[in-house]
Amino acid sequence: MKIRNKTLNRLLAVFAARLLTVWMRTCRVEAYSVAGASPFAGRLGEPGRPAACGRFRTVAHDPAAPHTYSFYPFWHEWIVPYVFVRPHAQMAGLISQHRDGGYLADAMTAVGLKTVRGSTSRGGAAAVKQIMDECADWDLGITPDGPRGPRRELKPGVAFLASRTGRPIVPTAVACSSAWVVKGSWTDLVLPKPFSRVVFCAGAPLTVPPDADRNELNAWCRRIETAIAQQESRAGVIANGGADPGIPTAATSGADALDDSAPVRRAA
Repeated sequence: MKIRNKTLNRLLAVFAARLLTVWMRTCRVEAYSVAGASPFAGRLGEPGRPAACGRFRTVAHDPAAPHTYSFYPFWHEWIVPYVFVRPHAQMAGLISQHRDGGYLADAMTAVGLKTVRGSTSRGGAAAVKQIMDECADWDLGITPDGPRGPRRELKPGVAFLASRTGRPIVPTAVACSSAWVVKGSWTDLVLPKPFSRVVFCAGAPLTVPPDADRNELNAWCRRIETAIAQQESRAGVIANGGADPGIPTAATSGADALDDSAPVRRAA
């Protein structure tokens, strides 16, 4: 049943946001990234030391390194830990103009995150303009398989936006030691269990050429999917108690070296 009262929708979004924020604060959260490419940059203090919020620590991140504002794509099923883990720094979310996107936008606003409404199919030009005009000093999170799937299939939108704005794409992934999975019509929703270990991993930035055409953008989508899969495998190893396998070397993570036919692996 769809609730059409906007005020009631906002109240429900605020309630859900507060509940999920408290929920995620019980988890032991770790963020692994390269210098200058962390979605949590700006508020975290020294590497490996607890942050001011919750059970949060960073690993292999140099807060003194200059930060490059980037796009951070992640799969739609992981939206709860991405949005409701604290703290965020200068992070905005690119949200579809679909009605379901309105619920997420209200929840993000409730936890202090900026929202940009639009996609390459609906409001794409406006979204690019808003990113350039209003988000010069903000990172942008995006779910490239939303709002209606197909699941874990990266649409050309994120590559298009990166190409036209000049921002790099930082492939990101998350895994947790224990979670509930809520089945949906086209994708699942992963809810980390209270007191579980949640691991975020961010890889080396990828830069899409500014003059990329449709075919090149589609090729970049496959490359970005592979880079996300590498980070998801890495996060899964760490969340399950293994040592950090590290970020793939330039020889295996560079855009030209990624094999479009490589299988996309999902962390256990």
